[in-house]
Amino acid sequence: TLGVLQLLVAGAMIGMRLPPVLRSLHEATGVSIWIAAFALAYLARLASRTPTPALSAAAADVRAAERAGAPAAASRRAPQQSVAIIVARGTDH
Repeated sequence: TLGVLQLLVAGAMIGMRLPPVLRSLHEATGVSIWIAAFALAYLARLASRTPTPALSAAAADVRAAERAGAPAAASRRAPQQSVAIIVARGTDH
């Protein structure tokens, strides 16, 4: 949405020769796009670091298997996070 607004303001700025006060709307929209991009990247990074309860339980099972003397190949199978888990976890916070 902000990208479309940015294009519309840029077109109006060129085609309608907007006054400098209204041209600042173009800059403000651009800053809003950058802030949104960095905020979403930061939230995605936080979501990728926070373990989910299911993954924590699976990791505890792997540690228990290591202590019980399970074969090395079986004990090293760590649960893998998928994009779906990361996205779903982001909506919980």
